Amino acid sequence: MTDNEKSEKGGGGPQAMLRGLLVVAVLAVVVVIGVVLYTKGKDIVKSPDGPQQVAMLDQEAIYAMPEFKSAKDNLEKLSNDLQKQLVEKVGDAGKPKMSMEEAENLRLQMREKLEQEQTKQLKPLYDRVTAAIAYLAVERGYRVVLDKKIVVTGVVDVTDEVKKRFQESKDATMPKEAPEAESHVGYVNQEVIAQLRLYKEAQARLMEYYQSQMKDVAEQAKKKALSQEDRERLQQELMQAFQVKQAEEFKPVNDKVNEAITAVAKEKGLSLVLNNTHVMWGGRNLTDDVIKKLVNNPPAKS
Repeated sequence: MTDNEKSEKGGGGPQAMLRGLLVVAVLAVVVVIGVVLYTKGKDIVKSPDGPQQVAMLDQEAIYAMPEFKSAKDNLEKLSNDLQKQLVEKVGDAGKPKMSMEEAENLRLQMREKLEQEQTKQLKPLYDRVTAAIAYLAVERGYRVVLDKKIVVTGVVDVTDEVKKRFQESKDATMPKEAPEAESHVGYVNQEVIAQLRLYKEAQARLMEYYQSQMKDVAEQAKKKALSQEDRERLQQELMQAFQVKQAEEFKPVNDKVNEAITAVAKEKGLSLVLNNTHVMWGGRNLTDDVIKKLVNNPPAKS
């Protein structure tokens, strides 16, 4: 069997490399700052929010419920179908069916379709969980409910009670009471931060580099048939170069964001700042303050 035949039957080759780097390029848009964004080094149980005012929730147990599993299975099927459609329509790097620009536009259209379906299926479930947590927190007087992953000990686990409320009611209405102003725990919405110009510009530069690399792959594939060893070597070189470029573009930006988060946390006298996905209820939203700090003191362009 020739190398080209192996490629057509789903093995390695330029097409596989294109798909692999395409996934990396999509993931590169995620802002990877961290989980604990700032801490004074205090145990949260001993903070002003105290053990009687802090609770924890096992997110994995919540998202393992049948309602979430069914939605995720549907989304996984849609994702696989879209991936197959993308591969079929784009073609192999040696025999492309469209230009790189057309392929990129198609990829973005499919990603948007998947994101829309994610919102449609998962948001109502997330809203119900949030409402269940909120009502329990208000009833018990919790100022903040944290993800169980980041709590060591000494905090009450409300997972079973939240699951029970979720199963008993489909109401996603939130209570009017909000403990934000009193909490010594803050959070930052990284999805919002990722929409800032400094991240968009870094992503654009990374995508430009990615497209340049893909053109080189296509040219090499046209010139000669690549052996399995050549394909593996080329793929490894491309991935390593891409990761270096990714770090080069995003590390200075992430460092600047972390500096802004630390400055805001100190100004407000907070004990702990987390990624918003780990604060299930309560806490103080620092996102706007961090954005203002970044706008007033933007990072130097690379």
